[in-house]
Amino acid sequence: VYSREGDNAYLGNFIVGESNGIDSVDGSDGLDVINVSLGPDFLSGLLVVHDQQNEPALIVEDDGELVNASGNFKFVPWKNVASSFPDPLDIDTRSYDPRNPSTRTLLIGTPDAETRVGTADDEVLNGFGGNDVIAGGLGDDIIYGGVGNDVLRGDRNFSGTGGNTGGDDIIYGGAGRDRIGGKGGDDKLYGEAGNDHLFGDNGDDLLRGGLGNDRLTGGRDRDTFVLAAGEGTDTIRDFEVSKDRIGLVGDLSFGQLSVVQSGQNTRILFGEETLAILRQVNANTLTEAAFTTL
Repeated sequence: VYSREGDNAYLGNFIVGESNGIDSVDGSDGLDVINVSLGPDFLSGLLVVHDQQNEPALIVEDDGELVNASGNFKFVPWKNVASSFPDPLDIDTRSYDPRNPSTRTLLIGTPDAETRVGTADDEVLNGFGGNDVIAGGLGDDIIYGGVGNDVLRGDRNFSGTGGNTGGDDIIYGGAGRDRIGGKGGDDKLYGEAGNDHLFGDNGDDLLRGGLGNDRLTGGRDRDTFVLAAGEGTDTIRDFEVSKDRIGLVGDLSFGQLSVVQSGQNTRILFGEETLAILRQVNANTLTEAAFTTL
């Protein structure tokens, strides 16, 4: 029930959900406000708009000006959006295109402690809460420990022999004292909050302890150990000057650091803060060539 002039309100309900649907809603002259309840099956997500050629369309500019008054709307659950990006923590919603979704499977845990094992597919495994044990399969997996003291492995419970067995995984420990192992593949391991143990195992891995005093072991091949100011003191247990690198993030540069001998170990300092202790490394061998800016 509406008139064709001025600002109008539709009297009634549009229902979207299982066994119900809307084909189209036509407004008229003036400002029309249409509220659509998506129901319990649509708890959160991204509203994607397509133009008449089925291309993703920009509807509202940054200044709020309406630039496209017609289009096709599609609601996409966040889990589908997140799994379409290499790093679900770094999502650019402006570039999401539901016509080319990712085939990565999303497996979400519960607040309780549990054990989850992935498959050979590319997957996102999220422990959510509790002291979890999570192992990816042989795909390129993304694993989140969430809150709790977790044991996280990139490729089940093996590291392979003589090469990169397994996928290239990205693992986030979350809050808690976590043990994270990349196993096979070129992995990226992030301990995040807590005093964590990170093991790169096989492959050219990147290890960042995050907040807390962490223990980092790169394992075989060429590894990068990431340091940042204000994140605690990390102990790097197997740094090899001939092949491994120290990655500097934030505003850190080699010229700001002090490299000093401490017994049989080397300390890397930023002012009065000890960023890392390199076990069994001679400070004289640690030159600028061993550092890289990330």
